[in-house]
Amino acid sequence: MKKSNNIQSISSEMLSKIFSYVDDKDLCNNIPLVCERWKRISSHSLLCRDVSFEGKLISSRDICFMLHNAPLLKSVNLVAVDDVVPVLREICRKFFAVQT
Repeated sequence: MKKSNNIQSISSEMLSKIFSYVDDKDLCNNIPLVCERWKRISSHSLLCRDVSFEGKLISSRDICFMLHNAPLLKSVNLVAVDDVVPVLREICRKFFAVQT
């Protein structure tokens, strides 16, 4: 039997475990762009549930993009985020979209 070296042969569970070592920004912004499978695994696993921006230099625009791409988000730490108003708007949009 021929072994495959193709990354697509890695199980979803293994990819999810690998993704757990990726920082929040890459997990929510870059990993989903690789392919549909990676997008599904990264956004529908337990990975993007708790996101912290404390001590990170990141724009409110990037934070909003990350929040938009984290459908299972449960908590967000916004300590030290300079421009928090747009971020709070995005959080409210997500919350009310879930409630309707």
